[in-house]
Amino acid sequence: MKQDSTDLRFDFAPAELTSQIRQASRRNPTGYWTIQFEGTEEHEAVQWYISLLEGKVVYCGLDTPSCTDFLDIMQRFSGLRKGAMGQHLKMLRSSQMDKQGKQLKKMIRQLVVAGLVSVEDVEKAFKIYILNDFDRYLLHSGGGSAVFTEAPEFKDFTPIDGFDLNAILLESIRRRVEWTAFQPLIPSLECILTLPSKSANGVSLQEAQWQTLKGLIQDGKTLTEISQSMGKDGLIVAKSFVNLIQQKLIVIQSDGEEEQPPEEKVTSSDGPPEVFIVDDSPLLIRQFRNLLEHWGYIVHASEDSVSAVDKILKIKPDIIFLDINMPEVTGFDLIKQIRRQADLTAVPLVMLTAEKSVSNQWRAQWASCKFLAKPRSADDVSEFRVELKELLRDLAPLSSDVLV
Repeated sequence: MKQDSTDLRFDFAPAELTSQIRQASRRNPTGYWTIQFEGTEEHEAVQWYISLLEGKVVYCGLDTPSCTDFLDIMQRFSGLRKGAMGQHLKMLRSSQMDKQGKQLKKMIRQLVVAGLVSVEDVEKAFKIYILNDFDRYLLHSGGGSAVFTEAPEFKDFTPIDGFDLNAILLESIRRRVEWTAFQPLIPSLECILTLPSKSANGVSLQEAQWQTLKGLIQDGKTLTEISQSMGKDGLIVAKSFVNLIQQKLIVIQSDGEEEQPPEEKVTSSDGPPEVFIVDDSPLLIRQFRNLLEHWGYIVHASEDSVSAVDKILKIKPDIIFLDINMPEVTGFDLIKQIRRQADLTAVPLVMLTAEKSVSNQWRAQWASCKFLAKPRSADDVSEFRVELKELLRDLAPLSSDVLV
């Protein structure tokens, strides 16, 4: 039964959106709500979308969904970029799917049948993403208007059946109550988190834990950005920060406050940033050096992990890349040696490995390091270059961005 046109649009006052959209979607439509929030003193005006498949929520965001959006959600929130599943997702991305492409839905079904991924894994990734977005926009204090647009093509490429609208709205309300418990400490998802001077607070954290915090909060990220970079539920991430905020190990920068300078940022006072790489492969070092020098970096290298720390101490580079698997002294052993040196404690470390194992990534994370997988074939080189560019932009930027 087709909905009456009056069901497809409504105006709402502050705090009315949840009840209004539940009522307006009672006939299980397929398409998307375009929700226009009015600006307030607390929030800017914004246009937000909730996409439905036969009345169930399949996506929300600042645009209507595409296959690429679905791929991003699966990779970011479920760790599915690893192993065989990651290769299939990569192939789909490189196939230049159009917005109504059917490859994704078909591929996901095949991977589920093959046992490479479970339906639960895919659904969990989407639920985390949707709830994070609901936390961000359903908390909007402004009124506004909403209009529904039918989009039957969603059936062709949406990779999940969706989530019951009433159930997920109720869960969002429950989460809103949880948010209020620590809202005095974390006023909103858009608050900027910063680290004060370590010595100012009598910090009892171990150096590795402190460096992990720096890696998460560097450059004054918002809570939303931190949650997205971790691929985690924003509510859980916020809870994990509460004690640290109470101990003043993390400082919340409210809207309108002047941004504090980042703590202990290590950069070259003049000239381009200096990079040091430790790897027992002369070929990889040569390729790495050629690429980074072309971009404008000064590159130092060592094939000998035993004497590497002494060389690093003399140079004091802006960033260090370490191979994990090396004879005599491994990359993880080098991390311990480097972090014992007072002059090197704040230098960013990046682990390089051809083994994309979960254990290696976790060890790198908890050693306060970034992780970068080496290209294993010519097909991987392009992705490696992109990831390397982003790491360098983040951790050791050039005075002008000329990475090509």
